[in-house]
Amino acid sequence: MVGDTSSAALVAADATIDWWCPSQFDAPPLFTRLLDPAGPCLRVGPDAAGRPQAGTQRYLAGTLVLVTLLRGVESLVEVTDLMPWDGGRGSGRIVRHVTVLRGPADIAVEVVPGVGELSVWSEGVSFDGTVVRCPAEFVIGSAPPPAPARPRRRAVARAVARLDTGAALVVTVDPSGTRGDPLSPDGAHRLIGRTAAAWRRVSGAADLDGPFADAAARSVVVLTALSGNGAPVSSPVTSLPRVVGGERNGDGRIVRPVVAAAWARAAAAAGLAEQADAAVGWLAAALDHAPPLPSALAPDGSAPPSEAPLTGLAGWRRSEPVLVGSNAPDRRTLEAAAAAVAAAAVLGGELEARWERVVAHADWLADHWQDPDASVWDLRGAPRPWVASRLATRDALARAATAARGRNPLDLDAAGWTVGVRAIERWLLHDAVASDGILRATGDPDVPAEQTDAGLVRAAWLGPWPETDHVVRATLERVRSRNGDGEWIVPWPVELDDGLPGDEPPSVAATLWWARAAALTGDLDAAHGRIDAVVAAGGPLGLLPESFDPRTATALGNRPSAEAHASLLDAVLTLVGDARRDA
Repeated sequence: MVGDTSSAALVAADATIDWWCPSQFDAPPLFTRLLDPAGPCLRVGPDAAGRPQAGTQRYLAGTLVLVTLLRGVESLVEVTDLMPWDGGRGSGRIVRHVTVLRGPADIAVEVVPGVGELSVWSEGVSFDGTVVRCPAEFVIGSAPPPAPARPRRRAVARAVARLDTGAALVVTVDPSGTRGDPLSPDGAHRLIGRTAAAWRRVSGAADLDGPFADAAARSVVVLTALSGNGAPVSSPVTSLPRVVGGERNGDGRIVRPVVAAAWARAAAAAGLAEQADAAVGWLAAALDHAPPLPSALAPDGSAPPSEAPLTGLAGWRRSEPVLVGSNAPDRRTLEAAAAAVAAAAVLGGELEARWERVVAHADWLADHWQDPDASVWDLRGAPRPWVASRLATRDALARAATAARGRNPLDLDAAGWTVGVRAIERWLLHDAVASDGILRATGDPDVPAEQTDAGLVRAAWLGPWPETDHVVRATLERVRSRNGDGEWIVPWPVELDDGLPGDEPPSVAATLWWARAAALTGDLDAAHGRIDAVVAAGGPLGLLPESFDPRTATALGNRPSAEAHASLLDAVLTLVGDARRDA
């Protein structure tokens, strides 16, 4: 992935850009080969007969500047990709710089066009010295020229030149017909240097240490890149499946208030005041929605379009449907409001300035905490009285009451919320704990007590019990034994019919929540083991997926996942805090 906080592009190991939504994360995709082998894409690299060979990829340390190393027949070529960024709003351009390390090499530039509603066209491409021109920049349009009278086979725009140094090109959408100046290789080098320095200012500002500091710094960079509107989109892509060939797909280009709040708190804890303030600002605006707060919103804070299939794409490994939009606002959840209210109480900022909206959502939680909901996992099936949702609600109301009393010791809202906190705690202590002292997944007495939800491990930091209490420790062990798959944790009860065919694979976020809880209870070896497994699943680029199949070592779901990266940052910060307290 390369990005600049306005949008992101995914670059395959053969140096093909196979996913890009220009200008904004939830814009219509222009390159879609990621979700269809015949989809439009753009490739640059050694000229090769047949399918280009995959290379090796790495990021320049602490940055989103991506380097792909490709081998030709007698050549070695390096392709450096970036979206120029100076720390502010991005330009939406992709810069590709080709360096011939061993050669000379025949370098090809190809645009594979799309068809139908995902058409891509170019005006042709040519080399002028070491600059790729079309005619001044490499320009693609989001709408094709008028169709010919007779259908004809789509043509790949292609140019090849023999180079012994390198070349530079800019990829941009230009519906206006204007052109910019071409970018020379020296100009590309300067952009690489400035962009790398901007990203290193971000990664270097985080207060991180310990064995997972590099992985946590990668999460900081990814979350910053995904937060163009203040809070991170769940992912820059849609419909990478959690089950190959199945239907467990969804559009990641939405923002979940739960993840926005997690990023706000983690950024503040890591000393990243600018990112924390931006996420708090997004949450403050989101609270303008009347209660209940939707579990997912568009990046700009508005309601997302209703979920619908995107026709013409076969899906990743034939995993249909390919979906855009979200039906999450149709599902009620306590978690979204609880996360925003808790963030308001802890972080203040713009949320403090909109306290009356915080009050409205906290009042709603106090009135509706017993309602069945879709859980923190935003499940599509029937609502249930999830215990984990009530843990989050108790924590949010307790924090809101403390914050309100800090504003006014006689605050009547605080008194009402405290009554709610005590009611939830009585319910948790008497109705949520089974006879064996372990938290139940739901408050439904007809659901067997042994069914368990990975969201319960958050009792270590959300519940009324000390983190070393028997209830917390025993629940953690039950989740490990019932929902564990090696080092990995399946998110919800394995017996649950969640309205989709097939079984849900282990969740990266659930695994990291378990690791964080284990660290809080003092089981540092178990916490380290889980985090090690997650970091390895991110591959050499450190981009964490939603889900993971440990049997095939396959990353699944939309990737990179903001929830996974925020959860990793939380877990690492917990370990760092433990280490600092013990020092």
